Amino acid sequence: MTSLVLAALIALGFIDQQVTDVLTRERLEPMLAEESPRLIEATFARHPDAVLPFIDSYFEGGLAMIEEGKPEEDARASFRRGLAFAEIAAKAFDDDSIAQYAANFASWSPQEQKIFREGQKQFGAGRSALKDEKLDDARVCFTASRRAASRLGDLWGEAMALEGLASTELKAGRPMDANAAGRRSADLYQRLRMYTTEARVHLLCAEATMSGPSKRAALSSLGRAWGIVGPQPPSEFRTKVRDIYLAAMDREGMVVEAAEIRREEGLVPPESDED
Repeated sequence: MTSLVLAALIALGFIDQQVTDVLTRERLEPMLAEESPRLIEATFARHPDAVLPFIDSYFEGGLAMIEEGKPEEDARASFRRGLAFAEIAAKAFDDDSIAQYAANFASWSPQEQKIFREGQKQFGAGRSALKDEKLDDARVCFTASRRAASRLGDLWGEAMALEGLASTELKAGRPMDANAAGRRSADLYQRLRMYTTEARVHLLCAEATMSGPSKRAALSSLGRAWGIVGPQPPSEFRTKVRDIYLAAMDREGMVVEAAEIRREEGLVPPESDED
């Protein structure tokens, strides 16, 4: 992931602005060189959403060096630093999903690297088709992107492709398919500690099930999203999740639960319909 993408995630509220000062190469690489993994581990634990984008920059950067014909040793050095940070992330989260993602990326052959780039290309084409509401084309592209990511062990790419498929199926009027793809995407984002992005997908799943026979499934998805963003600092995304969740609880008569959130948030209860 490039610094531009990281900046976009910050702007959208999916990553805390603080990471621009905390998860930086200038700050963390000296810790790595000084063999101070506990300091890096503590930093990662405080800012989980930004860990994979930070680590991935070493792999995307190394791959770009290879593609530009730069010295292979420079690319390998970038990969080694990324792998070292990924092993620390495994300890910070007591889970090796990020470390496995990193190992897969670093181990790709030249042909597999091309498959990765093709998968990225298909994902971009899927997003463009979805924006233009060319849903059949979007479905084909996202499916191809997911297939490439799955083949390579690219968990992040698979999560993104599944999210794209979920959005496509929702627009196509296939809410159950949208919910199924969304749930798989959310599970992958959770494994990768991209919690706020996971919350975004839970909102998508809630939209897919809100008008279906099981509205409790929608409330469950909204509850998961609020459980993620509720403890976070104020942001437009946090407010959006809260307001959608409260509106859903009001419709379902969950008076006590809604009142508790409004009390904690300092919100005025909605006016009663009774005179």
